[in-house]
Amino acid sequence: MRWHYFISLLIALLIPLYITSSSNIYEYQVGQGEELSEEMALDLTKKALIDSGLDGSFIYAVPFHPGGSDLFARNTIDSNRGYVLWQKEGNDTKYAYIVYLERSEGQVTVTINEPK
Repeated sequence: MRWHYFISLLIALLIPLYITSSSNIYEYQVGQGEELSEEMALDLTKKALIDSGLDGSFIYAVPFHPGGSDLFARNTIDSNRGYVLWQKEGNDTKYAYIVYLERSEGQVTVTINEPK
């Protein structure tokens, strides 16, 4: 199980090296005291992608490590931070978008990045 955390951390550290310099940032209000759940992460990241102009019917979340089923890569130090990888139909790469989330108080900041 420890390799799972190691791979997640490694991906989180390496992904920014392959990100374009431009990104879209969205802020959403959420209930006070709620921990950022996988369901909330999926809903808010998809909403941000749709708000950025993508057609929601052609995108889907993909696991953050091969052979896994977890879609929300939660930060192991701060459980209210993480990312979700999204793919769009017809794209031949592992993922098309890396969407980061950070929850603070009653707000979640979502940042969409598209790999080079």
